[in-house]
Amino acid sequence: MGEIRKEDIKNGFTVAQLVEEFKAGNIYVNIHTDANPGGELRGQVSVVDPGANKNFTVKLSSANEVPAVMTNAAGLARFQFNAKDSNMDFQINVSQISSNILFFHIHIGKPGFNGGVVFTLKGEVVP
Repeated sequence: MGEIRKEDIKNGFTVAQLVEEFKAGNIYVNIHTDANPGGELRGQVSVVDPGANKNFTVKLSSANEVPAVMTNAAGLARFQFNAKDSNMDFQINVSQISSNILFFHIHIGKPGFNGGVVFTLKGEVVP
């Protein structure tokens, strides 16, 4: 669990711009591990309209990595922006991860393509 604040976002993005990229489906979540430093789990944010509550849910799978990796790991990420688009809360749950987690990132990129890091997710890791 954690929070994204505007001062933590890279590449000059504002939180409001990040919301628009989420809505457009241009964001993916990537979990990097010791065994798969390029990424073990990836999930593209759905382009389904999240509604006024600005909730986004992302299924994480090793098959979504580019290139795909073979693991039994799976996960789910949830994001909720506040009404003023000034910050966002998140929660990421994973199971059967192959090794120690190095990073959780939000990247900008279309499905099937790798993209740059917009935010390194920081928060409490609960086993």
